[in-house]
Amino acid sequence: MDAREQQAVPDRRQRILAPLGDLTRVGLEIGALHHPIIDRSQDPNANVLYVDHTDTAALHAKYADDTDVGEMVAVDVVWGDGLLVDALGDRAPIDWVIASHVIEHVPNLVGWLDELASVMSDGAVLSLAIPDKRYCFDINRRETDPSDVVGAWLADSKRPSLATVYEFYARIAPVDAGQAWAGVYALQPAEEDVERGLEWARKAADSDEYVDVHCWTFTPDVFVATLRTLFRLGLTSFRVVRFTPTLSNELEFFCALERLPRSLAPDQRMEAQLASLPVIDRCADGLDDGTHAMVLSGREVRLIEAKRRAATAVRKVLDKVRRQ
Repeated sequence: MDAREQQAVPDRRQRILAPLGDLTRVGLEIGALHHPIIDRSQDPNANVLYVDHTDTAALHAKYADDTDVGEMVAVDVVWGDGLLVDALGDRAPIDWVIASHVIEHVPNLVGWLDELASVMSDGAVLSLAIPDKRYCFDINRRETDPSDVVGAWLADSKRPSLATVYEFYARIAPVDAGQAWAGVYALQPAEEDVERGLEWARKAADSDEYVDVHCWTFTPDVFVATLRTLFRLGLTSFRVVRFTPTLSNELEFFCALERLPRSLAPDQRMEAQLASLPVIDRCADGLDDGTHAMVLSGREVRLIEAKRRAATAVRKVLDKVRRQ
């Protein structure tokens, strides 16, 4: 990107907040820890509740020896093993939700979305920032398949599977996003740390302690494919309202999901959901030419398809002429 293009790209905070609308309405930020998107000291008008899996004191104890974790936010809502609706009480319904680098940690993605939908008002928006596995420490791991997500929902998974824990620790590797975009890692053979993978999988099997890993490894197109499967199965009440694929030399993409009206019939909901899915041109994505993925509107897709059909017809005519 040249300087003008860089100035035109919103910063990550803008990309997360833009779809949410009025922040004076009550909203949630999940897993803010020490780096909130909404900082109450700087955004006094934002009506935010900080949500985490445990309370502030327990978080301080957990990260006491971690020098990378600074001053933490004060947790307002503990969403642990119980239901979010119970944890919120009369503070629901919620009008917006922020979850930055959270969804990939959730063992039951469908159940997590369902719990959020249950406390969100119709039209409320969930704004997600999601790491792109090609440009972070998940680079050597396999991409999530939608069947993995459906299977975890059917199993009502409360923890990452032992296979996921093994794969995470066997294959994670330090990655510089800029070098990943340049294709450096594609030229290097990736050797699994099988001993480390087995060690952590055994820890997870033999202990009641939760082992936190990335349960899901998404790219923009894989995430869209997962949403398409959930929409077709009627497993979620959201539709896509904004999608920003991974930009050059960055390691995350952004997706905003709107809670659809509860009054919609299942077929109406599915129609709205499938129509909301972005189309990602894989030819412009990732390492193919060094640019970021393009998200195309339905109108643009139809135009491209018409052009392709026309080009095919022209080629057939030319081939026929050549053969004569």
